[in-house]
Amino acid sequence: ATAKLLELKAEIGDDLEKFQAAAEEFSSCKSSKEGGNLGEFGPGLLWKTIDEIAFQKDIGVIHGPVSSPYGEHLVLVRE
Repeated sequence: ATAKLLELKAEIGDDLEKFQAAAEEFSSCKSSKEGGNLGEFGPGLLWKTIDEIAFQKDIGVIHGPVSSPYGEHLVLVRE
């Protein structure tokens, strides 16, 4: 899974539309129907690894792969 995510990350760059298309095609998360959008959430509401990216990393940049209890993820911080 990590190798595939690294490949996708390289293909996507930091392009929001490409990220959304990849989420719709490859993600098994319910958010895939929304282009991977998890919506707005505050600190401490998701897993620590996701939380650290969402609140401490650059906006508009794809981060990861990162692990959660549900698998491996790419994370794009939008705002």
